[in-house]
Amino acid sequence: MITKNSTSCNRAISFESIFTYIGVSTLLRKAKFVKRSGADVFTILTVLITSVFKGYPNLYRFFESTEGKSLPFSRDSAYRFLSNPSYDWQSLMLYMASFIISFICKLNKDNKEQINCLVVDDTMIERCRGKKVELLSRQFNHVIGKSVKGFTNLALGWTDGVNYIPVLSYLIASNRENNLIRKADTHGIDNRTTGARRRKIACTKKPEVLISMCRRAIREIPASYILMDSWFFSDYLVKKLKELGLQSICLVKRNLNFKLEKDSDKSFSQINLLKHINGGKLNKGNLITSIIAYTNKGLRVRLVFIKANVSKEWICIVSTDLDLSPEKVIELYGRRWSIEVAFKAQKSYLGLKNECHAHDFDTCNAFMVISNIRFQIMEFNRRHDNDPRSMGELFYNIRSELTALTFAEALESLLNLIDDLANSLDAAGCIRKGKLAKAKEVIAAKISEWYSGITDYIRMYIQLPQSS
Repeated sequence: MITKNSTSCNRAISFESIFTYIGVSTLLRKAKFVKRSGADVFTILTVLITSVFKGYPNLYRFFESTEGKSLPFSRDSAYRFLSNPSYDWQSLMLYMASFIISFICKLNKDNKEQINCLVVDDTMIERCRGKKVELLSRQFNHVIGKSVKGFTNLALGWTDGVNYIPVLSYLIASNRENNLIRKADTHGIDNRTTGARRRKIACTKKPEVLISMCRRAIREIPASYILMDSWFFSDYLVKKLKELGLQSICLVKRNLNFKLEKDSDKSFSQINLLKHINGGKLNKGNLITSIIAYTNKGLRVRLVFIKANVSKEWICIVSTDLDLSPEKVIELYGRRWSIEVAFKAQKSYLGLKNECHAHDFDTCNAFMVISNIRFQIMEFNRRHDNDPRSMGELFYNIRSELTALTFAEALESLLNLIDDLANSLDAAGCIRKGKLAKAKEVIAAKISEWYSGITDYIRMYIQLPQSS
């Protein structure tokens, strides 16, 4: 899969050989990518995907370079390709994910305890200066705590504990008309095309979009659980996902109450549930506590409480699979961090954040999917490089398993994400005087290690732009 670049210390991926191996030409036809004349869609797609690895900040700069001007098609042809409302970008992304996941599952087939999970999360793609961008809207960004102009990127991925593969992704606008800065431009777009359906999905509530995404994904890929952040937890969504055959593992907000009996009129806060378990007082010695409870709408769940730091802070994780042990719930939920790493890598290196400056919604959607396809290829190649079982005859000689996140690693990742951990330790006298700043640096370094596994691998392939 990998070829040495003779003119650079960086390594270069042969994208054409990977695409041929995956059968992208067939998948393009299956996803309605058809051109009557000019450069074929396979060539255009390959150029669009590889452009970011040549170090150019955006597509415009790439086509202004000597390499861009020597291509068999123009910049205008590329933009017409991106803005075509008939092309089903989401289907192409799903088909490629299905092939890559099938490849990974063959490597895992000897592991009888292997658990495959879907992961869902969203991230903001800001277009602060956009005024004419189609379906641009004002949305609340929970990370910075204020409203911004842009889109929400609702992403669904798959993980086996080693790799994260993007499966489906949609741009979501506000479903409130007064928050829309510019409405959808439906002039000249056939309602039967995927472009028209994309615009309709963009104005749909996120839980409904997520249910549709999961329904579509599980037809193509194997998964038993779905991992979610606290923003997604609701009885309605969890029940719908369970009907599809997906058990939910989700962090829950502190203000959410639960019942000890299904028909009881009395509900308890999470802290009171902890006191009930421990006989009226919090047990500082127990790191993990678990209980079976009911939501206010009667859904039976397992609550897993994890002590966050030396104070009385606790994290609560909900699992709809009552047979899972508390340790396994924590281990599986620890995999959710992989989607955060993917967002970081895509925004920093793969063009998700700043590559697209187009105004029409189809082009914005295409750029977003291309960023996900780049990540798919990098993860496929990374697994191919790092897993000896994928190298022909060595499969029969080397039987060591790639391990998923262990319970200890998953628990450590949750604990280290607590912002005030260093301050709490200092207040308890556990840090030597004058060493608080050093402790904070150590914690920050631990969080950064999560990113290095993927971002360093991707950075290795980014080339400096060649002079025109």
